[in-house]
Amino acid sequence: MCRAFESLLPCEIFKQYLIMFKKIKSYIKDSYEELVQKVSWPSWNELQSSAIVVSIASLIFAIVVYLMDTSFSLILKQFYKLF
Repeated sequence: MCRAFESLLPCEIFKQYLIMFKKIKSYIKDSYEELVQKVSWPSWNELQSSAIVVSIASLIFAIVVYLMDTSFSLILKQFYKLF
C-alpha cells in the first residue's frame, strides 16, 4: 500500500485510521458482550412494580409543585394588593 518513494504521511494517516477502527470495533464488541452476558435484566413483574412506583412518585411531586405554585401565587397577589 505504502511505497518507499512516496511521502510517509499518507501511510501514517492510514495506520491511525486502522488503529481507530480497531478501537471502535473492540468497543462495540465489548459493549455487546456486556449487555448480553453481564447485565442482569429485570423481570416483567419487577418492571411493572417499578413503573407503578415511579408513576405514583411523579404524581405526588406534581401535586406538591402545583400546591406550591398556587400558594405562592396567592401570597404574591395579596402582597401586590398592598401597593
